[in-house]
Amino acid sequence: MAPNPDRKRLRELNERHKALREATARARDEMQQIKTERDALRQKLSAETAEQ
Repeated sequence: MAPNPDRKRLRELNERHKALREATARARDEMQQIKTERDALRQKLSAETAEQ
């Protein structure tokens, strides 16, 4: 019996959805790291400006 094309499509969609969910989590982590570093640099620059 030939595989059902709907089942194949459903499996493809599930795999793609999982990949996107994982990519979103990685992107969220990276955005948080950037935000943390950016905030630290702004504080540092602000402190340097205040000293002058």
